[in-house]
Amino acid sequence: MLRLISSRTGLLVAAVCCLVVSAPTVRAASTPISFVQIGVATPQTTTSTLTASYPKAQTAGDMNVVFVGWNDATATVQSVKDSAGNSYKLAIGPTSGSALRQSIYYSANIADGSNTVTVTFNQSASFPDVRVLEYQGVTTLDVTAGATGNSASASSGAATTTGPNELIVGATMVATTTQAAGSGFTSRVITSPDGDIAADKIATTAGSNSATATLGAAGPWVMQMVAFSASSAPVAGPELSSLTISGVSPNNGPVAGGSVVTITGTKFAPTASVTFGSTAAAKVVVVSSTTIQATTPGGSAGTVAVTVTNSRGRSASVANGFTYNPPVPSPTVGRVSPATGPSTGGTAVAITGTNFAAGAVVMFGGAAATSVAVVNSTTITAVTPAGSAGAATVMVTNPGSQSGSLASAFTYTASAVLPSPVFSLAAGTYVTTQTVTLSDSTMGAAIYYTTNGTTPTTSSTKYTGAIAVSVTETIKAIAVKTGFTNSVVASAAYTISPVVQTPVFSVAAGTYPTAQTVSISDSHTGVTIYYTTNGATPTTSSTKYTAPIAVGTTETLKAIAVETGFTNSAVASATYTINPVLPAPVFSVAAGTYTSAQAVTISDSTADSTIYYTTDGTIPTTSSTKYKRAIAVSTTETLKAIAVESGFTNSAVASAAYTISLVLPAPVFSVASGVYTTSQTVAISDSAADSTIYYTTDGTTPTTSSTKYKRAIAVSTTETLKAIAVESGFTNSAVASAAYTISLVLPAPVFSVASGVYTTSQTVAISDSAADSTIYYTTDGTTPTTSSTKYKRAIAVSTTETLKAIAVESGFTNSAVASATYTINEQHEVSLTWNAPSRSSDRIEGYNVYRSPSGASRFQRLNSSIDIQAIYVDSSVQSGVTYDYIVKSVDYSGVESVPSNQVAVTIP
Repeated sequence: MLRLISSRTGLLVAAVCCLVVSAPTVRAASTPISFVQIGVATPQTTTSTLTASYPKAQTAGDMNVVFVGWNDATATVQSVKDSAGNSYKLAIGPTSGSALRQSIYYSANIADGSNTVTVTFNQSASFPDVRVLEYQGVTTLDVTAGATGNSASASSGAATTTGPNELIVGATMVATTTQAAGSGFTSRVITSPDGDIAADKIATTAGSNSATATLGAAGPWVMQMVAFSASSAPVAGPELSSLTISGVSPNNGPVAGGSVVTITGTKFAPTASVTFGSTAAAKVVVVSSTTIQATTPGGSAGTVAVTVTNSRGRSASVANGFTYNPPVPSPTVGRVSPATGPSTGGTAVAITGTNFAAGAVVMFGGAAATSVAVVNSTTITAVTPAGSAGAATVMVTNPGSQSGSLASAFTYTASAVLPSPVFSLAAGTYVTTQTVTLSDSTMGAAIYYTTNGTTPTTSSTKYTGAIAVSVTETIKAIAVKTGFTNSVVASAAYTISPVVQTPVFSVAAGTYPTAQTVSISDSHTGVTIYYTTNGATPTTSSTKYTAPIAVGTTETLKAIAVETGFTNSAVASATYTINPVLPAPVFSVAAGTYTSAQAVTISDSTADSTIYYTTDGTIPTTSSTKYKRAIAVSTTETLKAIAVESGFTNSAVASAAYTISLVLPAPVFSVASGVYTTSQTVAISDSAADSTIYYTTDGTTPTTSSTKYKRAIAVSTTETLKAIAVESGFTNSAVASAAYTISLVLPAPVFSVASGVYTTSQTVAISDSAADSTIYYTTDGTTPTTSSTKYKRAIAVSTTETLKAIAVESGFTNSAVASATYTINEQHEVSLTWNAPSRSSDRIEGYNVYRSPSGASRFQRLNSSIDIQAIYVDSSVQSGVTYDYIVKSVDYSGVESVPSNQVAVTIP
């Protein structure tokens, strides 16, 4: 009888190898230090690529030093290469000043032959200036320094060299021109027309060194210094000392990269490199031997090691030093409040929207806002930059480069123009020295003036006291104040010269009931008089006076007296009103809206007139109330008044509408807008004691038909509260609004079987502590969604696979993804035994075992030699297959018996 005895399962074994890193070697320099040659490129335009050639062939083993300067704050150096194939490293930079930048690169142990250096920027750079110098006898960068300023002298700042006999090289990038190198330095070139210097000296002893230069005039500058070692043994500097990392800040950022990370530690080399995981940083700036600023490259969500490596192989690493955050949704901008402000900037605003992240940048029409503070994911506060008058788009950009904007979200209003200064003395001709004072109605404004007729600027004389005008001259002045546009130029021309006496009218100006005959005379003998009757200023082209003038209607006579050798007289003027109309009364308080009662007085420039008025908006007549004293206006009403006098035409009606209305303060919510994980109880209050509050919970604007507030409101689901305060006799308050998001995060699902390696199939149940949640899962390692398989019953895991699951419930945030990996390793075999034939007359030598897949007609022999035992183990079976087995006995002649009974075996 043939039967199955047992099956068994095999094991999986993994092996790990290790990595060995050898230390680098250092080559010493022995050639004396000396300057060899220089090349320069100074294109007077913007360009993204420029070249500078050495005048003659270079010597192998020398060093090239490349100074790159440019006149803007946005372009960066992308690469420095040359035609000889030398490799360049950044020594220092970019050092950035006021729209000036400069970096220094070098290449040691260069190849021989002719050579051209090519500098490439990431975009067109303004007026770049490249100087390429060749030196003998130096191989190793030691220390660097760099500084910026605005003065007539430049300095790189000090750095301490670590060995004797070092080359010190300095260079400037200036807005004016460089006049000479500093003490001890030899000038190698001052570029033309840019005026940027390259200079050097040899420091024979270790110690503090700095590069300096004298400028032709005060102005912005950048100056850098580098020191190169010429010693015959390695310098014990940062590149050969062990380095450490003590901190990485911030230690997380978006997967898109672009985060500027500050790495602190010790003994960082100027040419140190930084990697995040296995990827090089997008940009590295070695600020000092203890600080590096690195820009993260793109990566995958999760933590990575941060590694700093000096140029000679020394490195330090922080495991899990930086975490790449999963991508976040792009921000949206919904509103900016206030929505207007002056074009000079400085307006504090609140920006509301969604998905705001810490570190977000805010732009107003392309200009960066200041004092940006991300209050929460829906609110940012900021201060507007200066901008052009008109509507501006407001854009919010998160650290991961996701951005959102709102067109015309903020309107810049034109800056107020200061009123022009006022001269105490009118322009004109005077017969004696005059004293002129200048004033401006804007408190705090400064006045600048000239006396030669030129247009004043802030470089002109500042007004501090009265000006004595003793000769003919023209004074021009402007008013200046921060935050305002300079005033229009005020001008007054003063002529110091004898002036003819002003003509005299025989009839005084005034109101007359009949026509008047007016004669004009002058006390100065020999003068000619010219006059006008339409109020225009007379000139020598006007009508010459020869006889008395008949004035039959209202008109203004103006006259001047003229005589050769004298300044024309002042203009004499007389206005004659024939049967005039009384002027309209004047109200002491302008029409408008006021928050308290007003006392209004009514006056008229005609002394003997009587004023009649109404308070109900009707037209006043002589039957209306006669004005005697100030009128108390305590409610909204319209005053109208006329002036009346015998012999005059009644005045026009004067009118002023007064609105007396107080605006209630907006209600206040006890709980601020935001996202909460539990229900909130919100109380609403108003500082106006007798006001009534009406509110809505669906985001609609409340009215007096909305729900009246009586007690604290329970907010258990996401909703927006809006409220107004109302009181009789007052204007309703502005609408107060607060949005509350109530969102709980579900706990992650739990697997009944832990991740691991198993020898048999596993049955895995998934559960979640949230009773009403629904679980969705995948078995192929992909992240599950609500489109994945819904969990209903335990899952049979018979092969190696990864289960991932999430919990989902309406009104809750989906849980984190739970994950478990199961490895199923099974190896089966079949053990067969049988009984020897009991009635055979022949001697049995052994047995042959045959196998056939179930249902097949042909059996295949399994044993390669006769099996002398009544047992056989078949290890070549496959899972999921059914096999048929038979055994035949073999005698000593090699003859097989008839087959045994057939046994079927199914492999799991």
